[in-house]
Amino acid sequence: MEKDTNIVPEEQEQTINTIEITEESKKKTLSFAKKTRIIGCILIGFLVIGCITYLWRPLNPEDESLDSSYRNIIYSSSNDDNTYLSCPDDNHPHMIDLGLPSGTKWACCNVGARIPEATGGYYAWGETKEKKKYSLNTYSFFDDTRRTIYDIGSSICGTQYDVAYMEWGDPWEMPSLEQIEELIDNCYTERTEINDFKGYQFIGSNGGSIFLPAAGGYKGSDCENRGLYGYFWSGTLVPDQENYASHLNFYIYEDKANFRVSGREYGFPVRPVATNEKIAEVKSSDFKALNGKKEKTLISCSDDNHPHKIDLGLPSGTKWACCNVDANAPEEYGAFYAWGETEVKDVYEWSNYSHCDGSLETCYDLGSNISGTQYDVAHVKWGDSWQMPSLEQIKELIDNSFCKWTDLNGIKGRKFISKNGGSIFFPIEGDFDHSLYDRNYDCWSGELCRFTDAYILWYNIANNATYGEIFRKHGLTVRPVAP
Repeated sequence: MEKDTNIVPEEQEQTINTIEITEESKKKTLSFAKKTRIIGCILIGFLVIGCITYLWRPLNPEDESLDSSYRNIIYSSSNDDNTYLSCPDDNHPHMIDLGLPSGTKWACCNVGARIPEATGGYYAWGETKEKKKYSLNTYSFFDDTRRTIYDIGSSICGTQYDVAYMEWGDPWEMPSLEQIEELIDNCYTERTEINDFKGYQFIGSNGGSIFLPAAGGYKGSDCENRGLYGYFWSGTLVPDQENYASHLNFYIYEDKANFRVSGREYGFPVRPVATNEKIAEVKSSDFKALNGKKEKTLISCSDDNHPHKIDLGLPSGTKWACCNVDANAPEEYGAFYAWGETEVKDVYEWSNYSHCDGSLETCYDLGSNISGTQYDVAHVKWGDSWQMPSLEQIKELIDNSFCKWTDLNGIKGRKFISKNGGSIFFPIEGDFDHSLYDRNYDCWSGELCRFTDAYILWYNIANNATYGEIFRKHGLTVRPVAP
């Protein structure tokens, strides 16, 4: 039964605040966690004995209740314990053995991530879905009328409020504060960077290691401190600060991680754990029936047979092409097209624009969105489900990834990196106006802004990715998308 806890003051704008946990609170929390673990072990013992026949049955591969992002993934080895010192392959997540006293295994990557260095999803404490804004007013367990936060338990590990358990299933769950303290006390850390992601490498006494990215966290609509701080929720509340939950905390310019507390409404990543008890329970089930149930998607190019559909973990499920129309590799520009045209030309002017009578005032009506039509060069040239992106798809790309200047095989450009670790590269392109080349713009959308202009993906004066508009006569590149 949910009940009210402490009164919360009116929400105020502030950056992410972490509070150092007091020794008294720490002792209370860890004491409670140890008692809970003992009781839990006893209950699990009875559960294993009572349910062994049930657990031994083959699972039905057609069971739609298992259709969660990682429930189809089995441990990628025939090792007896299915645990590793580091990832043996790209079939994440893996259980990493860090030689911890409790035997707890840590996942190699975050919930929502496809590779260890990716940030994964950001979740408010107790919530299991991402959202655009993280504040008290959008927190599922906040009563705005009474200014109270509901009590959903002092520990949510393994419950309906645990995003690790809900997304990945058994044996995964959010770590307790006790398990975070064990990680900190029994591993040494190295500040490092993997594929553009800065973070901490936690290395156990047995040589096992996991990488935690400095993913920052969401306060309001902004992701703060990405690349500087790592915040990772535990499933544990602080007894004398019920509106706050504890989390792993590190700053990349310090040598040691610690744990602190923050408001439950913040959006932080989650790194799951698995206990020996849960692992033993799950081993009794037949996982092979679930293997390969979901379609495997790519987060980067798997070979040189371009184009590839790149999964950026976008809410709509849209996949972006790895390269432009007429490009043979991601770093190639490809060809330039006027909006609605499907052939390349030397001069881009109203006088030779196919869809007008020689001037902007005489533009033909091709429809407000040409994606997937005869005027869509992506659809015409590539076929299948490929088409020009809509404005909403461009906005979704911008809102759900971060963009950085980089180079690929000697070509400068911008790389969009998503929370699941997927990435696409846009070479520095531009547009043709008349016969002159200008590198200020990027690629077309399929949507009109007004009768003479269409929306584009471009970069503002601060080099931030955004969207704008330009005359239809200009020659720009096209980066296709697919459902």
